[in-house]
Amino acid sequence: MTILSFDPHYRRTWMFPRNIRRIEPWKLDQILNLLLACQEDTSTQDVQDWLYQELERLNIKRDRKKVKSSNAGGMRTYFSQLELLGLVTRDPKTKIYMPTRAGQKMMSHQNPLKVFRYQLCRLQYPSPYSVANNLSIDPRIKIKPFVFLCDLLRDERLNGLTSQEMAIPVLYGHNNDCFEYCVQMILKLRKHNGNFEEIIKSVSDFYTIKNRDFKAGLQDVLDIANTAKNYLQAGQLIINEEKSKRYVLTSNQEALNILDTIGKEPIQPFNKEYSESFQIRYGRF
Repeated sequence: MTILSFDPHYRRTWMFPRNIRRIEPWKLDQILNLLLACQEDTSTQDVQDWLYQELERLNIKRDRKKVKSSNAGGMRTYFSQLELLGLVTRDPKTKIYMPTRAGQKMMSHQNPLKVFRYQLCRLQYPSPYSVANNLSIDPRIKIKPFVFLCDLLRDERLNGLTSQEMAIPVLYGHNNDCFEYCVQMILKLRKHNGNFEEIIKSVSDFYTIKNRDFKAGLQDVLDIANTAKNYLQAGQLIINEEKSKRYVLTSNQEALNILDTIGKEPIQPFNKEYSESFQIRYGRF
């Protein structure tokens, strides 16, 4: 399996919630404790407004007055992020969020950085997050995006990646067999001084249900790549090398050990009908 064929029903690019610019583990800890302490129906606008106000009070989220307006989608993005990271599962009948073991560890302040690194290394497509109707990532994509990125960072031909260059795996990291293709595309991008128009010829590469335009699609992918970089920084898995202006893999041995063990676990089978079971296994820290 290599680059996937185009299917107008799905996006072939990675995606991550972008509700917080930097998602340091301590922030996830506070968001988890806030969400799971709430005994009200979190799907209602009033409850979401209250939760949003609490995030502002904790200095986790900017004041809504400074971000034009609030909406239910804003708070839902926090729920999606916790689900993406395997920190919560949701009862299919009551719709109540519950912490996974990883979520419990995060909430108890027991080495939240280690928990976060484990979850980044287990994060995969497909997942409950990736197949959500409002996202629709192609279910044929089978990849651990952060492990894939770290493998690229280890490649001696690349010697690290810029945030812009991370857009290549966002676009073409459909499975592990796409590794060499991504390496060559990154080298081509460098040869053309970062000009994506010289190496990407089809607007379908950027296609999502909402976006079919090359310029807008490229900006979206660059934003997703920057978000991926922020996740890796929050997990202290990468460092910024000032001389080359590229991000390189950390030399921290604990982080590398997690990458070499948890990161090498195989992609887990996923069935949308058993999303709760998948989340429990994913968050089995």
